[in-house]
Parts: sequence; C-alpha cells; structure tokens
Amino acid sequence: MKPAGAISFTWYDSTLEARDGDSIAAALILNGIRQFGTSRTGRPRGIFCGMGACCECLVVANGRRSTLACMAKIQDGMRVLPQDDTGRFEPQPHEPGNDARNIECDVAIVGAGPAGLSAACLLDELGLSVCVLDERSDPGGQYYKPRSPGFRGTRPPDRQHREGDQLRQRAANCNIQLLLNAVVWGARAPETDQDPDFTLRAQQGNRALSVVSRSVVLATGSLEVPPIVPGWTMSGVMTIGAAQTLARSYGLVPGENVLVASNGPLGLQLAAELATLGTNVVGLVERSDLRSLSALTGIFLKDARIAMDGVSYLGRLAAGGIRIW
Repeated sequence: MKPAGAISFTWYDSTLEARDGDSIAAALILNGIRQFGTSRTGRPRGIFCGMGACCECLVVANGRRSTLACMAKIQDGMRVLPQDDTGRFEPQPHEPGNDARNIECDVAIVGAGPAGLSAACLLDELGLSVCVLDERSDPGGQYYKPRSPGFRGTRPPDRQHREGDQLRQRAANCNIQLLLNAVVWGARAPETDQDPDFTLRAQQGNRALSVVSRSVVLATGSLEVPPIVPGWTMSGVMTIGAAQTLARSYGLVPGENVLVASNGPLGLQLAAELATLGTNVVGLVERSDLRSLSALTGIFLKDARIAMDGVSYLGRLAAGGIRIW
C-alpha cells in the first residue's frame, strides 16, 4: 500500500515514486534523472528555466509530445518518456474539446502573479467583474509560488510563502473568475467605436476559451535572461529560478553538489535555502559586490527589510562555511 500522497509513474520500463503536487520535472529530478530528452541537433535537454519559457524540458507524457515537464503535474500511473527530436515523427491529431467556453467581463487580466491578483482584488472591490487567466496550475506566479501538497522538509513557511498565501486567500474571498492552466494565444483590440471590447483567445486543456472584456491588464511578470555561455545546455545546469522552484515548491535540491552563480540577492537566497535542505553548496560566485559598505548602505536606504534579508543570508552562508567569490 502506498503512503499518503505517494504517486507512482513509469520512466521507460522503470516504476518510480513521486508525491502529490510534484511537477514531472520535480519527479524526475527526485529520481536522479536530469536528461529529459534530445534536441534536433542531438544535444541533451533538461530543466533550465523552470517556468515554461525555454522549452528545454519537453517530454512525452501519456503519449502526448512536447509536454512541459516543469509546468505539468505528475499523475498516478502516468507514463513518461524522453522526447527525442533527432528523427521524424508523425504529427499528433488535434483533438479539440466540445465544451468551448465564452466569457464576458469588465476587465480581463493575463497573469495570476502578485501584480495580477492584486489588480484583480482592487478591481473587484470597485465593483467590476474580473476574469484572470494564467498558464500555471496555481496562482501566485514565480515569486509567490506555493508549496506543493507533498513538500519535503520540516522548515516552516518563510515570510515570502506567508505573503503569497495571504494574497491567494484575499483573491479567494473576492468574486473573481480565476482560470488556471489557461494559455492565452491571441488577442484582438477594438476595431470600431461600435465594437469597443477586447477579445482574448486561450486554450485550457482541450477547451477553447474566448474572453470578451472592456479592458485588458497584462500582468505577465518578468523572465530571467541568463547569459548564454558554452555548457548551458548540459544536464544539471539551470537558472536560479528553476532551482528555487525545486527548493521552495517541492523541497527538492537539484543535486548533491551545487555551485551557484548569480548577479544579485537571489543567489544568496538560493544558496542559503539549498544549504538548509542539506545539499552541499560548494560556493557562490557573485558578480555584484553585495558585501561592500556602499552596496549595503544603498540597499538599506531603498528597502531596509530586503537589506536585512540579505544580511541574514550572508550570516547563514558564513555559518555553513560556504565561500563567496
């Protein structure tokens, strides 16, 4: 009998274990699998951005090609295979759903992160009807990503997690249409004064969505743009955002020995979190000079709370004997 929250899936002919709420990528990383597929040129591919933007983690899930492993949730009994793009393959027939949905609202918001949810709550309080669309399975975005139901570890949620939970609860108390796993792929602006509405087209699984609204708010957030250097496609190389998703959402570490290279405070946060989870952080290579007096003074003047977080991270790294270059 499986323990509560345990999920089994297959990779090739091997049956592997995961937990409820794990992404496919997290489930594979948990089982020591870092190469998820092969590109058209034959190079190995694996998780890189961790937020569905780079398409490096494509796998075949239950026969469906080009599934984003970092975004799709693992399911009990799911059959996962690496995606090999070196050869030819037959295109998959499109199977549109029969339950297309048409929605009308005052304001449509694309993105359910901190900005999108905050805007939705404010507009709802002003008496407007609001529809929020997001491609993720949980609201909160990259910054306020919640812990999964099967989160590993005993460390209590930190302030960032608590703030995210408070924002999600605030949104739940509002009269907002929240459409998750919805990918917006098209938009049409008003064409005439007699037709003053915007139209958004989206896909939610096999369901087609059409959202007509008086106004549109784009709250799609930011995206890491790391420098592309030789070796960036090697299995086990990933952005800080991807490593943070593994650590903060699932309580997982990307490997036994980790080197963090960063340009800013997220590197400090990640190194401290990975050390707390028990991985060996061999060092932090930091481009900026976060330890200089002038840098710390500037951060304190702009946001004392963030500066104190930075000092805390530096203290945790020093206590753990983690070297900063």
